Amino acid sequence: MSSNTTLKVLNNVDNQIYTVTTPGCTSVVSTSKDGDSPNIRGANDGIIKIGNAGEEIAYTYKNPNSNTEAVVYIPDAMADNGQVTKAELSADKVVVIQVDDGIARMEGIRPEDAPESSAPVKLVKIVENGITYEVDFAQGHKTGFFCDQRDNRLKFASLVKGGTVLDLCCYSGGFSIAAKMLGGAAEVTAVDLDEKAVAMARRNANINQQRIEFVHADAFVYARQMVRNGRLFDAVLLDPPKFIIGRDGFEEGIKKYHDLNMLGLQCVRPGGLFVTCSCSGLLSPYEFEQTVIKAAQRQGRKLQIMGMTGPGWDHPYLSTYPEGRYLKVLWAIAL
Repeated sequence: MSSNTTLKVLNNVDNQIYTVTTPGCTSVVSTSKDGDSPNIRGANDGIIKIGNAGEEIAYTYKNPNSNTEAVVYIPDAMADNGQVTKAELSADKVVVIQVDDGIARMEGIRPEDAPESSAPVKLVKIVENGITYEVDFAQGHKTGFFCDQRDNRLKFASLVKGGTVLDLCCYSGGFSIAAKMLGGAAEVTAVDLDEKAVAMARRNANINQQRIEFVHADAFVYARQMVRNGRLFDAVLLDPPKFIIGRDGFEEGIKKYHDLNMLGLQCVRPGGLFVTCSCSGLLSPYEFEQTVIKAAQRQGRKLQIMGMTGPGWDHPYLSTYPEGRYLKVLWAIAL
C-alpha cells in the first residue's frame, strides 16, 4: 500500500477521539465480533466510529492507488497511548485483500499486482437488535454484513406483525430474520441469486431458530413467477445490489430499478407495505423516488409515501459529496 491517510476514531465507550493512521484509507466499513450491533461505520465525514473497545474488530480500507480492499483485525482498538498506528493495522492482521474486477478494468489496475492476503479469514458472530448473525469476511460481500441497514431492519420489523413478507435480494437474511423474529411476521419468503448468500441466510435463521423460506433464484425471475401465480404479499421489500456502478451505466441502472420496482409492486396486495432500497451513490434521492413513482404509474397504482430513510446517524455524508448519500430506503403503502 503506497499512501497513508490519518483518520479520526471516535470511541463510543469513553467518548474520546483517537488518531488512526491507515495505509491508503479512503473509506471504512466494518463490524465488531460481538456485543449489540456492529459498531464501525463509514468515514464520509473523516471520522470512524468504534463502539466497543477491546473487541476484535474487522476493519476495511481501500487504497486509492491500487483500488485494493483489505480487512484488518484490531484486537485492542484503543491502545494505551491513544494511537492505532499503521504498524498495528498492517503485518499479520491484514487477512484478506480483494480487487473488484470491473473497477480494476475501468482504472487500468492489474489485479495480479495486488498484495496477497496474509492470513485465513474466520467466521465471527455479531448481535444486532438482539439477533445473532454469522459474518463471513472471506466470502461475504464487502465486509460480510451491511451494517448501514441496521435501523431500517428494526423499522421494517415493526410494520409486519402477522403478515406475509417477500424479501427480494435478501443477502444474509437481515431483513427476513428481523421480520420474523422481532416483527412476528406470519410467513417470510426470502430470495437471492447468490447461492452462498442464501446458505449464509439459512445458517443465520437456524442460529436464531426461525423458520423462513429461502429461495435461490433471480429476483426478477422469481417476482415474475409470483405475478403469474397471482401470489400477493402483505409486505414486499426490495434491497438489490448497486445497479449503477458508473456514469456510463446510469441509464441501464435506472431501467433495472424501474423494472424491479414494477415487479415488486405487482406482488404487494392493495394496502400492503412496499419498501424499496437503492445503494447507488450516483442516483439522487429525488431520482430514485421518481423512478419508483413511475414504476407504480406503469401499473396503474398509487403510492402513499410515508418517507425516505437512509443509513443510521453513524453514517454521515459531506455536503460537498452528495454521492455519500448512497443508501436510500423508500417506505410506502401500495394502493
